[in-house]
Amino acid sequence: MTTWIPAASRARRIATCACLSALVLVPAGAGAQDVPPQQPAAPSVHLVELNQGIKAFLDADYARAREIFERILSEDADNAVCLYYLGLIYLDDGLKLAAEDDRSAARARFDQARAHLERVTELADPTVTPIEAALLLGIAQLAADVPAEAGTVLEATTRARDTLQRYVETVDAGKNDRYGYFYLGVAYYRLGDQYAKSGDYARAGEQLEAAVKHLATALSLARVDLERGRTAPQDPRALDQERFERFERVVSYYQGLVDLQRRDNRAARSKLQFVLAGEEKTRLGNNAGAILKKLDEMETEYPLPLSVPTPLGRLDVQGDIAIGGVYDTNVILLGRDTALPLNIGHKYDFGFGLQSGFSVSRYLSKTEAPVGESLSFGIGGRTEHTWYSAIHEFDLNAYSGQAFVNWQPVPDVYLGLEYDYSYTMLGHDPFISGNRLTPVVSRIWRKAPGAGGTMGEEAGRTDVWYNYDYRNYLERIGDPRFNRDGKYQSVGVRHTFNLLKSADLWPGYYAAHEQERRYFGRRWLSLGLGYVFRDERTRGSEFDLAGHSILAGVEVPLPYRLSLEFEAVLTWEDYAAPSIFDYRRNERSDFVQGYNVGLTHTFVARGENSTLPTLEVKLRGGVGLTFQNSNIWDRLSQDIYEYNRAIYGLQLKVSF
Repeated sequence: MTTWIPAASRARRIATCACLSALVLVPAGAGAQDVPPQQPAAPSVHLVELNQGIKAFLDADYARAREIFERILSEDADNAVCLYYLGLIYLDDGLKLAAEDDRSAARARFDQARAHLERVTELADPTVTPIEAALLLGIAQLAADVPAEAGTVLEATTRARDTLQRYVETVDAGKNDRYGYFYLGVAYYRLGDQYAKSGDYARAGEQLEAAVKHLATALSLARVDLERGRTAPQDPRALDQERFERFERVVSYYQGLVDLQRRDNRAARSKLQFVLAGEEKTRLGNNAGAILKKLDEMETEYPLPLSVPTPLGRLDVQGDIAIGGVYDTNVILLGRDTALPLNIGHKYDFGFGLQSGFSVSRYLSKTEAPVGESLSFGIGGRTEHTWYSAIHEFDLNAYSGQAFVNWQPVPDVYLGLEYDYSYTMLGHDPFISGNRLTPVVSRIWRKAPGAGGTMGEEAGRTDVWYNYDYRNYLERIGDPRFNRDGKYQSVGVRHTFNLLKSADLWPGYYAAHEQERRYFGRRWLSLGLGYVFRDERTRGSEFDLAGHSILAGVEVPLPYRLSLEFEAVLTWEDYAAPSIFDYRRNERSDFVQGYNVGLTHTFVARGENSTLPTLEVKLRGGVGLTFQNSNIWDRLSQDIYEYNRAIYGLQLKVSF
């Protein structure tokens, strides 16, 4: 199971980004409520009329809607909601006139629509917006004090998208209208956001792909209009430098929101910082700043891996080192009632251990991956060493290298493939080398969406894997029946249930330790259950077997930065041939019980160190118990395959 750690690590990273996106991807106007406006916005005196107009628009009663919105505009010329909906109504009128081949009248309507929609983008100051529910760029919803059903918002946005789609595709004016493409991109973003909140991630992905395309087209057309401003400044579509930069920031804001929804935090951060640099004292800048602040907070709690820029893109770097001591009661796995080998005085010993590992990977977000939600690939390496104080014949030195690729075809589903080469020395002599290939399929399960449509928390995850390991034992053997070279295969499944967060498990403690709640309150009380089937076929006959294992584990988060872990593995092994050791020539059958109990204290949690936010320092003490029962004994009544073993250890681990 350890072979899929890189895939699991990436899965956690993607899940983190997803949680972040769910927190910050509220509608633009509503999201800015965390940032108070420079002056309080006055309550709308047209609240009832405004909602009547929106209802008429949703009922396709455009004449009634136009009448209401124009009446409000006659008294409140800066009402962004009215401007937006009137722009859509004028677009619809123009499309109908164009279908009747009345090009002159259609163009007049398109010009009216463009003027209204362009005016909306200029209303960045919240003090001129009549109600707080009017979103920054005209993507309107019902007033804040009138509950808006998700279906109503979805219907309004769908109608807007369809109108804008026809406008940019069927008439010449629309094909080159930057505002038509801009609002179409925003409408697709809004639909993607709504579908994501409802859990329809496949449809959400389709809408977001369209949003990326149309927002990019809007910016491209703006550059054409900027050039037109230099050569033909009288053209109504011409842009000067100042207006172009303003439009670029508006488009970049929504591109940043799309990036967040697509879980590409780095791209989103770059775009939002660009917006903030030019919009410090506007609603647009306030929104960008609020999202960046939330992004900082989330990445403090869930830091992304260290990364370095290279010609291949940014490479993520992860590593760890661990040192510790062990007391092993049966280093040599001496069977019950079995004589000690020559030159070994006892079967127990003290040892010192050192482990280290690293990985370098390239992560491609949805905007970069050829297909699917994300793609990552990389290489890594590990070393593990145990040196005993007396039984040097069993000193262990192991080295391995890995190459892996992890693909997320759809949200919360991950496909991983890892290749490992390992080389192990026992007693400072070559012992075994292996080539292992491990494909993995992982699925994250989520709870129902939270308040405001936020993405549901992880309820658990399921991992299914297959392991093919071809081993070459380098030991010298006198009987070919002991040759252990061959194919070692296994297939397994494990499901982890997230039961309760530590903040809910120990509410009194975390209420009194708010700082620790931030870093430790989100840990889960989790339960894991699994099954593994093994099939091992060697060149010799003594060690061929079919095995079945039941896996179980529980992790309990405790106060004072502690966690308690317990794991159990029960294995039944049936060997294929009679054992040459058994005087009765019985086929060997073993029952192996493995138990591991550990208590971990975290000195530095991820995110606590501002200089190196990925730093984590832990101290773990524990005991591993193995009880192996076998039906084999030799002519001296020695149970050579039956033994008990306990390993007591204390380990300090630093990872980054």
